[in-house]
Amino acid sequence: MISKIAIAYNSKNKAVPKRKPKDIYAEFDSLEIVNAIKKAILICNSKYKVILIRADEECYKKFQKEKPDIVFNIAEGFHGRNREAQIPLILEMLQIPYTGSGPLALSLCLDKAKTKEVLQYYKIPTPRFQVIHSLKDKISKKLRFPIIVKLLYEGSSMGLYNKNIVRNKKELKESVKKLISNYQEPLMIEEFLAGKEFTVGIIGNKPRVLGMIEIYLDKYPQHFDALTYEAKGVRCDDAYSGKPRISKKLQKKICQIALKTHNILQCRDFSRVDIRCDKKGNPYVLEINPLPGISPSMEHISFFPKIARINGINYNRMVKMMLDVSLKRIALEKINLE
Repeated sequence: MISKIAIAYNSKNKAVPKRKPKDIYAEFDSLEIVNAIKKAILICNSKYKVILIRADEECYKKFQKEKPDIVFNIAEGFHGRNREAQIPLILEMLQIPYTGSGPLALSLCLDKAKTKEVLQYYKIPTPRFQVIHSLKDKISKKLRFPIIVKLLYEGSSMGLYNKNIVRNKKELKESVKKLISNYQEPLMIEEFLAGKEFTVGIIGNKPRVLGMIEIYLDKYPQHFDALTYEAKGVRCDDAYSGKPRISKKLQKKICQIALKTHNILQCRDFSRVDIRCDKKGNPYVLEINPLPGISPSMEHISFFPKIARINGINYNRMVKMMLDVSLKRIALEKINLE
C-alpha cells in the first residue's frame, strides 16, 4: 500500500551568481511547479502524505529518514554530465522506488552525442554532428552549413540562441568560442535542418504515444529559426505551438520514430522526443528528454502537459497517469523478482 510519496526536485534560485550565464538555472523548476504536482497527487488520493525533498547534498539523509513508498522524481541534479542520474542512484541504493527512467537512460540521454551514436547504430535518422572540446578541434569536412551549435550536456534550450545557427566557418568559430567561454563544457555542432519541428510525448509500460505537437516558428512575432532560449522567453506560448499541420502519414512516421527512440534508449514510464524535418519533410531525431518538464502554466514552456491537454487530459489527470504507470511498472518488477 502506498501512503507516503516524496517529490524530489531542484528549485530555481532567484539570483544568478556573478559571472554565470543568465540561463544557468533553465532546467530547474519553480516551487509553483512542485506544489502543482503535490496538489495533483493529493487530488488523486487525499489519503496520501506528500513530502517535498530538495535534491541537494542533504537529500540522502532525508530519504533515509522519511522512507517514502515512492519518489516522484523531477530532479535535474547538480554538477556533471550524469547529474540527472544522481537521485535515481541514491534511491536505488536505499531501495526506494521512483517514477521515470533509470540512471543509465538519464545519463545517456543527457549526453546529446552519445544519444545520437546509439540512434545511428539502430539506424534511427538523426542529423550529422561532431563534438567540439576546444577551438583547436578541426571541423569535419562531412558537415554542411548551416550548422547549429549546442551545449553537449544541457536541456531546456540552455545556451541556445539565434546566433548559434551559423552559416560559415567564421560564425562557427565565434559561436564556439563564446559558448565554451561562458559555459565551460563541450559542445555539439549539428547540421541544421530547415523543416518543421515537432515534439512527441510517450507514456506507459508498454509505451504509447500520448500525442504530438508542432512548434509554430512561423507564428512568432519575431523571426526564430529554432526553439531557442529567446523563443522560450516569449509569452502566450499557446499561440506558438499546437496540433501538427502535416499529413497523417507523416504524423504516423514521426510517432513510430519517437517510440523506437524511447525503447532503444531504455526509457521508462514517460519521455518526450524532439524531432525536426529537413526541407523534403524527412524526420530526424534531435534529442529525447526522459525527464520532461511538467509546468502547469504556459508561462513556463512545458510541452508534455500541453501535449496531454490538447488530447483531452488535464494537468491533474496527467500527473496521476505518470504516477500510475510508474506504480504499475514497479509492481511488475517486484513480481518478476519474486
